[in-house]
Amino acid sequence: MIRRGFTLVELLVALAIGGILSVLVYGLFDTTSDSLFEVENLSDANERMRFAMDQVRNDIQMAGAHASPDSEFDLWALPGALTTYRVMGITTFSGAQNRRDQLPTAPQDIEAANPDVSFDDFVVMGAYDYPISFEVAGLRAGADGLIRNNLRGLKRLYTVNPFGENLTAPDVTNPATVFGSMMDRRLLRVTDRQGKVQFAAVTGVSNAGAIGMNVTTDTDFIYKAGGQEFGLDVSFDGDVAYESAFIDIFRYHVEADPLDPSNMRLMRTRLCGETALTAFDTPSAVNLAAVEGLEDDCGDGTVQEVVIADRVADFQVWFDCADPNTGAIEGSEFFSNWVDAVNEESPGIGGACMDVSGTYRPGRARRAHIRLSMYAPQERKDLRHYRFEDADGNIGDDARDNGARLATFDPFPDIDGAAPVVTLQTSVEMTNHAYRNSRL
Repeated sequence: MIRRGFTLVELLVALAIGGILSVLVYGLFDTTSDSLFEVENLSDANERMRFAMDQVRNDIQMAGAHASPDSEFDLWALPGALTTYRVMGITTFSGAQNRRDQLPTAPQDIEAANPDVSFDDFVVMGAYDYPISFEVAGLRAGADGLIRNNLRGLKRLYTVNPFGENLTAPDVTNPATVFGSMMDRRLLRVTDRQGKVQFAAVTGVSNAGAIGMNVTTDTDFIYKAGGQEFGLDVSFDGDVAYESAFIDIFRYHVEADPLDPSNMRLMRTRLCGETALTAFDTPSAVNLAAVEGLEDDCGDGTVQEVVIADRVADFQVWFDCADPNTGAIEGSEFFSNWVDAVNEESPGIGGACMDVSGTYRPGRARRAHIRLSMYAPQERKDLRHYRFEDADGNIGDDARDNGARLATFDPFPDIDGAAPVVTLQTSVEMTNHAYRNSRL
């Protein structure tokens, strides 16, 4: 007898097999979806971090190339005639490294759980934020310099304030209208015919009509006198000009977002040029409060800063210093400075030449090491070995179960627990010594 169809048992078995296959297929889709989501999540954090790292790298690398590694010892730099300004490519200050005071909650728990996590401060003297060099004419004692408009795009650049919040069209007819609000934060670098550079702080600008603008500095430059070979030629002829550039002083630091205190942001803040130079003439006397005061010490009531990165979990910068006699890198080999291999600790200072309490010679810095860690946009909550903090400051698995955010982590990427935090480490050769062929 020929049987048609299925028995009940066969049907149930077929349905069971089909169900198992469906579960497996959908499970694979779900796992793949979660994996792709996490990859995208970490990739996004990595892209944002690379953008921030490029900004830090560029400013560090060019610091000193456009200004001076350390004008106190730089044979290619001349101090101002009436001041003892010390222009340094990179500088630190007392209490600048291994800071944790910015953390808004439970800093003692975070410090105990992760002694290697901290935030560093440093100051770049010599950033080249204004992208054009130009000529300044009419330089002589007691007179303003003249910046002409004949260079394409120059007038447009100095009549538009990149930090301005006014939505109306800028006044492009009078440079002093808009540009004056930024000028008192900048330095003017002038190069003489022997290639030596001088610096002065800009204190004002005024309209010179259709030909350009006048720029006033806080001190006179050094002019040739008594047969000396260096200095500027005293010029009464407007056609005699010197190659010049505007130099900015930036502070890199980490602070909490005022609208979201749990979000730590890497900031780049422009300091007031004249007062910053005066203060940093003695870096050991500069503390955190003094540096914060320089952010708005020009009297215009504004702080000019940009957010380089948000969701920052760790930011550290330290330097390799050169032997003063040979110029060779001092200390241990290249990668050993990432971490103390015995104690697994971050460096205590930014290199001997950056220690303001010791032998402070920033011009000897040859290589900068940078480590930046950022939280991924979507933190993983399913891994129990991570530490979490709740709204009351409690840390542990119970806090995680209550939906708390990630509070601590290990900054070293080969340690279990580092997955939701992306860490990027890099080194950059500083160009100051190479450009100037100087050991300092």
